[in-house]
Amino acid sequence: KQVALAIDSLHDHQFVHRNLKPENIEQKEKEIIEKITHIEKNPKTTDDLESLYRILMRYYLYTGSKDNLVKYAQKEKKLLKNEEYISIIKNPSVAIGKVKEYYKV
Repeated sequence: KQVALAIDSLHDHQFVHRNLKPENIEQKEKEIIEKITHIEKNPKTTDDLESLYRILMRYYLYTGSKDNLVKYAQKEKKLLKNEEYISIIKNPSVAIGKVKEYYKV
């Protein structure tokens, strides 16, 4: 169920894949991270980064990956220059728990 929610998050942002299996999900994650790395080195607009950070944050919330969740929450906080993500950064387990509870994962 967690993977299905993560895939749904990717679909919400027009990332579509026809052959879903663990290796392909990991490949899609790598592609998004590569895209982020490229944009961070050659920024066009912060909107691109903001959108990609949020895709990964949702993905990591659903999959329960605390370290990665915090990493991209910190990047988002720095990009937006506000405290919106401070609770995720300080206590990612609570954020992940709330998502799991809400979606009954």
